Amino acid sequence: MDEIEARVGASLSYNQIHCVDWTVFVYFVLPATVISVFVYFVLPATVISFFIYRSWWLEMPNWMDGVPIQLLALFFLLLWGDHFHTYVREADRIFLRKNKKLFLQLKQWGIIYSYLYQCLSVLGVGIAIGPFWYQHFQLHTGDFILFSGLWVSLKWLIMAIKGKWNVQVRGWRSLLRGIPFFIGALIVWGTWFSVFFTAECWLAFTANRIQHRPLNFVCTSSIYFSSQF
Repeated sequence: MDEIEARVGASLSYNQIHCVDWTVFVYFVLPATVISVFVYFVLPATVISFFIYRSWWLEMPNWMDGVPIQLLALFFLLLWGDHFHTYVREADRIFLRKNKKLFLQLKQWGIIYSYLYQCLSVLGVGIAIGPFWYQHFQLHTGDFILFSGLWVSLKWLIMAIKGKWNVQVRGWRSLLRGIPFFIGALIVWGTWFSVFFTAECWLAFTANRIQHRPLNFVCTSSIYFSSQF
């Protein structure tokens, strides 16, 4: 009997100590670690990045001199990897079948959220590349709005087609079907990109003819890029 009581007491003591250890970890060690990482790493990195970004608005770094405007075509890679969020899982459908109004509202709000998220993403990217867009490539806000509109429109189209295909076909068949889709999207993006910067070239050409100034970097780069298609 005494041995059983001793084992029970030892077990209780172990559980109490184990509980105290987890309590200390959750309420003291984990918050202290997060705060330390933020104070000593995240905050200094944020401050340094801000001043570097600010310096780019004042003067472009030397390493940007050889960066061509065709590099913006790599935005095509950002068109992939996202989809419409409906926030409706397979298990939810069993319950939501009885409430079609709630089911449709969830899907509608999910799609609206996806649209807004993509618009905010474009705005964030625009802020990030702002110094290069205005200072190095010498483009304007209207150019960015047009470029963003083309990019977002194509991304919404890709998201819609991918969402429909993921419902109908899954697995390796979906991958095979996605290859011609990828090639078609690449052709569309290349055509839009070429037309966009060709138009910018002619606008710059007209403006410079009126002002009797030589063509800028955008015009020459746009002619080169359009000749590649």
